[in-house]
Amino acid sequence: MADPGRIKTVLRNLIFERTILVLAVIFGTGITVILSYVYLQQSSLIEAQATQHAASLSQALGEFRTLYTAEVVERVRARGVEVTHDFQDRDGAIPLPATLSMMLGDSLTKKGAGGRTRLYSPLPFPWARETGGLRDEFGRAAWRHFQVSPDEPFYATEVIDGRAMLRYATADRMREGCVGCHNGHPDTPKKDWKVGDVRGVLEVSVPLDAAVGQLRYSLGGTFALLVLMTTLVLSGLILVIRRHARIIFGLQKLGQYTLGEKIGEGGMGVVYKANHALLRRPTAVKLLRPEKAGEDSVLRFEREVQLTSRLSHPNTIAIYDYGRTPDRVFYYAMEYLTGINLTELINGDGPQAEERVIHILAQICGSLAEAHDAGLVHRDIKPGNIMLCVRGGMHDVVKVLDFGLVREVNRSDDTAITNVDSITGTALYLAPEVITVGSTIDARCDLYAVGAVGYYLLTGKPVFPGLTAMDVFSHHLHTEPTPPSERLGRPIGQDLEAIILQCLAKDVSDRPQTAAALRDALCACDAAGRWDQAAARAWAENWSGGDKLPERTVIPATEEPPTLEVDIKRRLKLG
Repeated sequence: MADPGRIKTVLRNLIFERTILVLAVIFGTGITVILSYVYLQQSSLIEAQATQHAASLSQALGEFRTLYTAEVVERVRARGVEVTHDFQDRDGAIPLPATLSMMLGDSLTKKGAGGRTRLYSPLPFPWARETGGLRDEFGRAAWRHFQVSPDEPFYATEVIDGRAMLRYATADRMREGCVGCHNGHPDTPKKDWKVGDVRGVLEVSVPLDAAVGQLRYSLGGTFALLVLMTTLVLSGLILVIRRHARIIFGLQKLGQYTLGEKIGEGGMGVVYKANHALLRRPTAVKLLRPEKAGEDSVLRFEREVQLTSRLSHPNTIAIYDYGRTPDRVFYYAMEYLTGINLTELINGDGPQAEERVIHILAQICGSLAEAHDAGLVHRDIKPGNIMLCVRGGMHDVVKVLDFGLVREVNRSDDTAITNVDSITGTALYLAPEVITVGSTIDARCDLYAVGAVGYYLLTGKPVFPGLTAMDVFSHHLHTEPTPPSERLGRPIGQDLEAIILQCLAKDVSDRPQTAAALRDALCACDAAGRWDQAAARAWAENWSGGDKLPERTVIPATEEPPTLEVDIKRRLKLG
């Protein structure tokens, strides 16, 4: 036994080291989260900056055109100077405002490090006949947009010639000083121009790739460094906890049991493979998880053991021993099982023959019959809580696991541990009355779950699939199950199918009334007894290539749908 003074010293050091490490982890995680967020938002930030830059440039070009029209064009026209799009071919002529805007855009494009400026229109203006039309889908979309919302800009991000570009367009609208000129010009597309009419599209394109690449490079290096630091801190934390845990428990011993590797985790505890000092038999030892410590958790954990230890049926997992360590860590030892659970069976082998389904369900009923006679309801019968094992040379021996949700019927003080305002179990296998009344259930809710498990074994699918737990709850309450034969697409013995559907009846009075009665009904089916040890042994050899089933933990498989606790206010919590 570990020295008490040594334990206190170790605990003080552990608390100190864990505090430092936890603070470091919190700091590193916080920085990483912030940097990740910034990294993900960088494209939006760059696009916003580029949009602002493009809007400023577009506004400047518009102001230039207005100023040129008012201060230059109108004055020189009064003196007889010709203003035309082909001014280069005419002596003494000057360009139209639109022509000069296009020339300015071309000049900016050549000197703008990949950016470009264009003025274009689908209308047959003289200046637009060769280069100013709608060249692509962006231009056509912008024109359509301005016919509806001429005051709103139109922009999009595109990859052009391998470069990310922001294309920003505004409507080129008819100004007051231009109406008379356009309506009187011989080459004008129409003669009824009004102030505000959209006559074209002014587009400014700004490159984004350089800014994105630079920011990503900078943030990527910092992000990688923080990830490395956080990984090192977490690794240190794990090593410290493991080292001190080993010292505290004195070479991982709990009473007469020496712990080995961790083999699984459940809702309440962690399970280790262990060996008894004298008996030398492999054992599974379950401990209360440290993060679950607390009086309510300890009471529930002890209750699980006390209730399960009353049961001795060969199809119920056996409890060997239980107790507390000197540090008040509660544990219990149970038989170590080798085999597979029913979820793994269906995932690996698909729907099962009806004779095997009867063989499995009858054994489950045997386990439940003893529990029900003792006034106990399991409340979480599901494929992940049922294992097929090899015991004493016998194949396909069923073991019902995890009585952690078990409830004593008519116990007056049960509310001290289990909240009566909640429903507990796995959504795919919950009886309707568990969903609606919760605290007043009886053993027949387990028989509903047995029927749902039988349906799953026959068809390879749950009775009522759904996207959410609430979808499944609604089906359990209101939807009649599709017969297994119809779901499977081939005949199933009518007697077995009738039993399965009877178990799934919404009204508890329409179901088999006891587990023993259900077992008798199953054993009376035509296919009962066809699945013998020869068939089970042959199946096991084909499954694993030998005469043994693969070893599995006594905790449900991770792919099994989780147990849910749903309170009256419909708040979902993972159990």
